[in-house]
Amino acid sequence: MKVLSHLWHIYLFLLISSIGVLIALSVNQWRQIKQDAYSELRYLNDVSYNSMRSLLGHQKSTFDRLGEKILRLELLDKPDKLKELISIEVRSNDEITAFMVRDANGELLVADDEISAISNLNTMLNDPLGRYNLQRTLAQEKPVIGSTRYVPLLKTQVFGVHYALRHQGKVIAVLTSAIGHHINHHAWNNSSLTRNTILQIFRDDYYFIYSSRPQFSDPGEYYKPIPDGLVDYFIGQMQAQAGVSAQALHDSGDVISINALFEPEMDALFSIRYEPYYQYYTLTSIERKSLLKVFVPTLMWQILVLVTFHLSLFLMFQYFNKQQKKTQQHLVFQANHDQLTGLPNRYYLAKHFDSWSQSCGGSFALFFIDLDNFKIINDHYGHSTGDKILIEVAKRIEAQFKDLNIRHGGDEFIIFTPETDSRYLLQLANNFINDLMQPITAENTEFSVTSSIGIVRAPDNGSDIESLLSKADIAMYEAKKHRNEAFLFSLDLEERSAYNTTIERELRHAIEHNELSLVYQPQVTTGSEQTVGVEALVRWHSHELGPVPPSDFIPIAESMGFMNELGQFITFTAIKEIEELCHKVGPLRLSINVSVQQLLTNGFFEFFRGEIERYDNDDLSFTLEVTESMFIEDLQLAIHVLQRFHDIGVKVSLDDFGTGFSSLSLLASLPIHELKIDKSFIDKIASDVKAKRLVQSIISIGKDLKLSTIAEGVEDQEQLTILQIFGCDIIQGYFYSKPLNKVDLLSFLLPANKHTSTGNVSSLTPTKPQLAKLKQLR
Repeated sequence: MKVLSHLWHIYLFLLISSIGVLIALSVNQWRQIKQDAYSELRYLNDVSYNSMRSLLGHQKSTFDRLGEKILRLELLDKPDKLKELISIEVRSNDEITAFMVRDANGELLVADDEISAISNLNTMLNDPLGRYNLQRTLAQEKPVIGSTRYVPLLKTQVFGVHYALRHQGKVIAVLTSAIGHHINHHAWNNSSLTRNTILQIFRDDYYFIYSSRPQFSDPGEYYKPIPDGLVDYFIGQMQAQAGVSAQALHDSGDVISINALFEPEMDALFSIRYEPYYQYYTLTSIERKSLLKVFVPTLMWQILVLVTFHLSLFLMFQYFNKQQKKTQQHLVFQANHDQLTGLPNRYYLAKHFDSWSQSCGGSFALFFIDLDNFKIINDHYGHSTGDKILIEVAKRIEAQFKDLNIRHGGDEFIIFTPETDSRYLLQLANNFINDLMQPITAENTEFSVTSSIGIVRAPDNGSDIESLLSKADIAMYEAKKHRNEAFLFSLDLEERSAYNTTIERELRHAIEHNELSLVYQPQVTTGSEQTVGVEALVRWHSHELGPVPPSDFIPIAESMGFMNELGQFITFTAIKEIEELCHKVGPLRLSINVSVQQLLTNGFFEFFRGEIERYDNDDLSFTLEVTESMFIEDLQLAIHVLQRFHDIGVKVSLDDFGTGFSSLSLLASLPIHELKIDKSFIDKIASDVKAKRLVQSIISIGKDLKLSTIAEGVEDQEQLTILQIFGCDIIQGYFYSKPLNKVDLLSFLLPANKHTSTGNVSSLTPTKPQLAKLKQLR
């Protein structure tokens, strides 16, 4: 019994000692957290103080410079020149949102274009707050910080910096620069604020200039000064805690740190500093509860360690049992989930599909998602980059789809949803496609990932998982042909799939069976009506299927990985045949369509360059036609590849221009030489005003960027005349010639056999009535 009592004394001693150590450790940790917070607040205050002073110093220099010019050039009597001067200043100074000049009475003399458009500008300048700021400015010979206002036209909060311009001691004008809160300036750059720190800058009359507190998103907060009672309380706390009076704060310019209630229920740590010349305070703060969020978890962990230590003898078995359960759960999770993305895998799907289907009453939809051209990313950037992209794709899937999401393998994902409405499913899929296209950053490179989605519905399209996956794959394959789209399964698609399967089987042997051939469509200049080049087009006459349109077999060639072999055949044959024609008819330009998959494949550039060097014919020049989708896949890689072709003299034409959505903002930076206007616009150019204006705009863009323009699909005289008026450089279409084989092309090109078009055209020059009619287009 004594032994037992002695053990309990030891246990009690250890318990009391450990509690005492915990208390001492916690007190020290709390002090350290507060000290770190004060250090951070002082640092942020110093950064904001100096940044604000630097900003105001720049404004003072601007005022001095403008004031000198205004006086020297007597610009107050020359409002147009004065406005030109301040407009130049606003454009060249990214710190200034707007600028104006008023007379000594506050009446507006001139303002830059941005602020002069404000309908109630004079009313705003002459309201009580505006007059108050004017009087403060007239009373001082240095820049004065004005009030912060929200200006709807500028869509931002701005504060004014005013300066009274004097001549011979008399105020002759007031210069005002408006500084927007949106300016990325260190004084209020929220990226510098951490751990819920708050930055506030206010004048010596206690009106706020800037505050990062959420309630200051309301413009009215800036019109109210800090209450006198709060100011007196704060000054009293400075005196009590730091021994610093308000006057001492003004005189010293030091950073003072205290703990105070800035307003009811806001117990916080503060650092404050005063700038005497420009007369403003910088106040940085952090609420005590934010520090407690850091301190309490640490304290709780320490308490947990203490409790665990004293209960370890009693909880040992339970601990090991719990660890064993965790291990089992982890193993089960690993078996049922993809290791890379954390999504459920195919094993999980096979195990839980029936129960999930029953929970939906057998009525649900399945999305089969496949990423477009993902192999290119793996080949060019490595699997580690590809893995990071897959992880982000999985996150975006989980963010949008909340039911059952499966990684099927590779770049394929399966999504289940209890929704079955066709319109809603397509909308849901398109929303995801658009979300997925938002840039993904991996290894310091931005990628825009596109996807193709096949959708099936149960029980309409089946109920077992194998049947549903098979039909979803058919719908996804159809979506692949269009790229970045979603398709619902239908019986027509199933029949089409069987046809596509036959195409895929026969296409593998098309080259060796000599079933592929090339035709060439002439490209004619609008000025001289000379054939300057041809576009190579592939044709397939299958022994099994008969003639197969390119629109049918090209997408299949891309999906089955046959595009590189097919592309090499087209390139090799086209260069060989057109090079032979050049010896007979003179210089020609050969345009070859190149897919994204082909262009970004390793070795294609070397192959193409080798073919050029093999013939070495100066009469033969080359143009690669690429689509806008190439730049969606990987902009930087695309630019790099095209620049290599540019460096060896191969020009680049942007095919189907205007049908995409990304090129207008990128044209200036792309190594391209030509814009090719899509046939869909040319078809409507004579009947649709919008189509006419769009074509005219594309041609104007080309001229502005010094790019040539070519219109494809021109079929009649009226289309040609409109394009001539607009200044299109080159015409391609049935108006001049259909695509021709090599023999017919030679006949077309020989001088004795040349024709201006395939129709009866007396003249290619627009008549006066035609010109009068087309003036409406401008």
